[in-house]
Amino acid sequence: MTKPIGAPTAKVHISDVDITGASTATPKVDCSQPQDVKFEGKLTRTGTGDVTIVWQGDNKRSSPVVKFTAPTTVTPSFTVKSTARAAATDPAPKVRVILGDMSTGGGAADSFTFTLTCQ
Repeated sequence: MTKPIGAPTAKVHISDVDITGASTATPKVDCSQPQDVKFEGKLTRTGTGDVTIVWQGDNKRSSPVVKFTAPTTVTPSFTVKSTARAAATDPAPKVRVILGDMSTGGGAADSFTFTLTCQ
């Protein structure tokens, strides 16, 4: 008779999604040009295995698969372009993203709005 190796695994359930930060290449940027904004995130879960997440920005989307090896796992980073400011007197551009769980029965999500600091 064959015995299973290891303990049975429970399906991954994401209990918390957090966007932990956002940054540009330098603290102050030329807002008359589109700028790359990099976002970081982390997930908290129960169970083991892989889960597909989604990063969604105004002009870009990414759906990486995250492998859980610990209760809290850092997501792959996500970079989107800001819009350019038309005039120096206009408000600084803002970039908004959403990070969410795409697994069956998912629903955990977080959103974050980053305002560029113009030179």
